[in-house]
Amino acid sequence: MKNNMRYLLKRIFFVLCWCAAGAAACIASSIVAAVTACSAQGEPLVWISGDFTIPQLLRCTMTGAQTILMDFSKPVTVSASLYLPDANTAIRTTAQQKQTDETENQAYSILLTADEPTETGSQYLIQGEATDEHGNSLSFSVPVTGYNENVPILVLSEIRTKYTKGKSEFVELYAVTGGNLAGVTFFSAYDGTADSYQFPSTEVQSGEYIVLHMRNLEEGCIDETSDDLNTATASEAVSDVRDFWISNTTARIGDSDILILYNDFTGEILDCVLFSASEKTTWKNEAMQQAAQLTADSGAWPGTETADAVCSDGITPTRTLSRQNIPDIQQNRHYDPALMNGKEFWMITATSTASPGAPNSDKPYIQTKKTE
Repeated sequence: MKNNMRYLLKRIFFVLCWCAAGAAACIASSIVAAVTACSAQGEPLVWISGDFTIPQLLRCTMTGAQTILMDFSKPVTVSASLYLPDANTAIRTTAQQKQTDETENQAYSILLTADEPTETGSQYLIQGEATDEHGNSLSFSVPVTGYNENVPILVLSEIRTKYTKGKSEFVELYAVTGGNLAGVTFFSAYDGTADSYQFPSTEVQSGEYIVLHMRNLEEGCIDETSDDLNTATASEAVSDVRDFWISNTTARIGDSDILILYNDFTGEILDCVLFSASEKTTWKNEAMQQAAQLTADSGAWPGTETADAVCSDGITPTRTLSRQNIPDIQQNRHYDPALMNGKEFWMITATSTASPGAPNSDKPYIQTKKTE
């Protein structure tokens, strides 16, 4: 089976849904048994059989500007409409059973087609009812985001993993082409899937730097989603550069970590980087190992072991992990992770060369025996 980022993030949800479905079946069976066993006249017991389980909605995903894919635990017919949360006007949809190969989560898919396209990044509610052949029904109201058909080519550019007062961790992105950030999601394996960060709908231009600050510690930490790149007034906001802020006050990146940037609509990995301290021979836990395997399976990173990662020895708040081949990527206006990613394209730069929102230093950190 082809692994992708969406599978990694959603599979726990699938398991929980199936557990819930199983529990519902057990409860229904117990109720039937209790009712049929109670006979005041001493008549023979009559056992009622049938399917009393309610359909479970496993996943709801925008797959295009006018299409929504819904996965259920059993075959159903669906009637649904799209709503903007602050509007009463419905966008009607047409439901069609989608023929798919049997999957390990045993999902049954319905493809909904809206009468009109959704707006990129706008928040909608899809509301409706799913009914199985026995009349068991599920009413649902699920938030979805308007599909983004113009995701830019983005690369991870610079990373600060260390914190000290006045200098917080950050992840810098570089926009190779213009586009919209809606659905672009940042994931740290050290942090976990539950704390992934998704960028709001924002138009960016080719050549822009985007700084994602990993802590929000003061007033003025404002996401710069408009053309005004100086809206944020916090002390670490970068002038004339697009700043975003994760609502957080603690560490979110490890010294050994796997960072993945992916398109939440498609599950496609846009870019990634693996880095590890030299003394580490294995990843910290199974989740990190799975994340490393995911990047290799997708062709986004060569290798899965800590030995295949960028060495993070010597990283400090002023010595960052920096990509060195951005000029080549920009010149071609093309990025192929299989050819342009790997530990040879990254390095720890020299002391006091951190450069959020600006071209990376090419001066390497030279480790010496002297304690700094």
